[in-house]
Amino acid sequence: MKKYFATLAVLFVSVIIFAQPGKKPAQKQPAQSEMDKAMEEAMKDMSPEEKAEMKKIMGNVMPDLMGQNSKMADYPEFTSNKQLVPKKDMTRINAIPKKKLSQADMSPYAGNLYNKIMTKGNAAEIAIVKKVIAQSSKANELGSAAILCMMQGHPQAAMALSMKAVQTDPFSANWQNNMASLLTQYGYPEQAVPVLQKLKTQFPTNSTVLNNLAYAWLGLGETDSAKTYSGYAIRANPNHPDAKLCGGLMEEIKGDPIKATDDYVESMENSVNPFTETMIKNNKGQGKLDKIDFEKIKRSIAIYEYLPRDWMLEIPLLSSDVNGYANDYATKTGYDKMSNRLTEKIEAMTNELSKELENLADKGEDEFVKTMAKETMQGLSFMSKPAVSVLMVLMNYLKDWMLKYADETQKVVKLKEEYNQVYQNTINNLKGEQRYTCPKFNAAANEYMRAVNPMVKKFFREKAEEFRQWVNAYITWNWYVAGNPKNSVMIQDLGFVGLLEQMYQSAMEYQVAIDDHCKPPREQGSMAITEPEIPNFACPAVVSIPMGRDWQQLSNAAKNFDNNTSGIKQNAHNPIPNSSIAFGEGTGTIAQPGRSPFVKTANGSVSPGMISEYDPGKMLEEYQYTEDLVPLPDLHKNNFVKKLLKKMMTADCKNVNKYKYKPPVFEVTMGELTIEEPSKNIKETTEDGNVVYVTYDDGSVAVFMEDGSILEIDAPSKNVKETKEDGNIVYVTYDDGSEAVFMEDGSILEIDAPKDSGPTVTKKITIKPKTTTPDIASKNKVYTDLKEFKKQFDTNGLQPSLNSGVQVPGTFTPVKGLFN
Repeated sequence: MKKYFATLAVLFVSVIIFAQPGKKPAQKQPAQSEMDKAMEEAMKDMSPEEKAEMKKIMGNVMPDLMGQNSKMADYPEFTSNKQLVPKKDMTRINAIPKKKLSQADMSPYAGNLYNKIMTKGNAAEIAIVKKVIAQSSKANELGSAAILCMMQGHPQAAMALSMKAVQTDPFSANWQNNMASLLTQYGYPEQAVPVLQKLKTQFPTNSTVLNNLAYAWLGLGETDSAKTYSGYAIRANPNHPDAKLCGGLMEEIKGDPIKATDDYVESMENSVNPFTETMIKNNKGQGKLDKIDFEKIKRSIAIYEYLPRDWMLEIPLLSSDVNGYANDYATKTGYDKMSNRLTEKIEAMTNELSKELENLADKGEDEFVKTMAKETMQGLSFMSKPAVSVLMVLMNYLKDWMLKYADETQKVVKLKEEYNQVYQNTINNLKGEQRYTCPKFNAAANEYMRAVNPMVKKFFREKAEEFRQWVNAYITWNWYVAGNPKNSVMIQDLGFVGLLEQMYQSAMEYQVAIDDHCKPPREQGSMAITEPEIPNFACPAVVSIPMGRDWQQLSNAAKNFDNNTSGIKQNAHNPIPNSSIAFGEGTGTIAQPGRSPFVKTANGSVSPGMISEYDPGKMLEEYQYTEDLVPLPDLHKNNFVKKLLKKMMTADCKNVNKYKYKPPVFEVTMGELTIEEPSKNIKETTEDGNVVYVTYDDGSVAVFMEDGSILEIDAPSKNVKETKEDGNIVYVTYDDGSEAVFMEDGSILEIDAPKDSGPTVTKKITIKPKTTTPDIASKNKVYTDLKEFKKQFDTNGLQPSLNSGVQVPGTFTPVKGLFN
């Protein structure tokens, strides 16, 4: 009971912490009635005994909780979403310059704002700006440092550095966008609108620009314009979380709460976070909140594969034939023994991990409750809030999934029993016959097994795979809530692994093996099957993201970004805007969350999104109604950035090196940008018309054909002697006399070196094209664009694109006259 309750307590205490009403600007402590309401909401599904225990926990934790809150940035309470809409401010609207900005105006415009903030700004903030500029005068480093200042709670420094980045590189649309977004979020939207209007002319379908225009107008209280531009942004990018939130808010204030909730939920599916969760609850949308599907959030949350797809030996399908009984029996027996060993190992590890909990429980209930609550508090990080939201979605999904799984399992078992009954009836009928019953017995047995075994394997394999993906997501995020007090999280992880193993075992247990009726019973053996290794759950998943000049780690212990080369320390009393930061190449484009990977900030929390695997082909289909919205090169770039951040996600305890990373080696190929391990580098690249030849330092070759296919030739012990082309057919002769013929249909014919009997074809491999571009011109453009992308990455790294979000009134207090 203590093991179970400790695990539950970790999540519950965090829920209560983050369910607290936000503090009023005057730092008024929440009323007891408000706390009671939050506690009752969190405990609604508990038994009376559990509720009593949890209230006792909170009695111990509240003093520490209040002390911690006094050190945190002030995020005002909002209990109605309509509070998020400022009053229309005609004075500021009329102050927006009538003249449209041109590209030539950008440097003077940014310089004018910069001079004013450096003259009138806070001395400590100005000191940060001067220090960063002294370290580097490069635009990309200044612009990235501006984002770092925002995340560290330095609003004026963030704005000033963004302006300096625009001055330094006035042609970078990305730095212009970021400057405008920061101005909006810190309370100066009238200064942002001219810049965003200029960018809209330049990028009419960029969802980041359209979203930022929507929020600039919302900041001025101009809801009609906010609704218009958020609608444009959603149409351009239906997966933009902030645009969906703004669109939903406009629907709510216009009197359509149902459509508003739908938009809020879709925003939540694209970025699970506590701010959006509050907006859904304020709009009485709790029912839909509970029904958010794990399948829909897979692509939008970081998931580390602790348990890869091949973690467990693939479930074999038994022969379903009496002649294969010996092997089938050995397989079933071997799987059963392997399962027992794995179960025993999980139990032994669980018992070992539980010793700390048991020792603590022996000290008495009061000490147990107090210590668990205290350690939970110490384990909080700036990813704890979104982690609670993610786990709530995952647990709601699991509850429904388990009910469905139990129901579907019963149906499979019932169907198996029906097939068995038919088989038994057939056997009983055959027993009445006097001749030739033995072969008929076997035929009936085979028919029974062939009906049951494929059905059983398919069902349990599919369910195990669904659960495996869920377990990976849960294990990734449960570390972020409050660390691992007294091993409670690792105990929970092992429990889920045990459940997954049972599903694999069920796939073998419910399959049927029947011996040959025509032969006497024989002694059977057992197949040796090695149990899989239990992952090292002691290592929380860590996502590294580019922030300033450094790659910062989003881990279960991260509370700030203080470890940076710019020396910018956190000001914990200043809020972080509710926004999204998308990562892209940045110089010629502006990255868009929902297409590119991003991090979401919400009330001081940080969570990564769009790092998990997804099919970029679906992205293309999603926007095919207007091809200019998602050019194919952008899809490749977005996929590349996602692959890069996925590569920067780790849970390897042995090789963790804080605040440093080993950059991957990138290479551009026809139609795509790939990440290669450092051990394989390009030695030479040659182009012959529309055919590109890439030779690697290990001797392998890749030929990028005119039809868009990629022919990959492994490095052999033999070397290429000669290459010839005949139309679309390529002949490669090696120094040992063997040949490879690359056929017009994309297949490869490998011919051994001539012997006495002449050459023989030994292998035919079909090569599928890796590019979907419709013509050679398009392929060449993709190739050229990606080569330029690689060049930009090598020079500047990934660059952040800011996307404004909903700000609660009172979060920021603009300095009057700062830009006058």
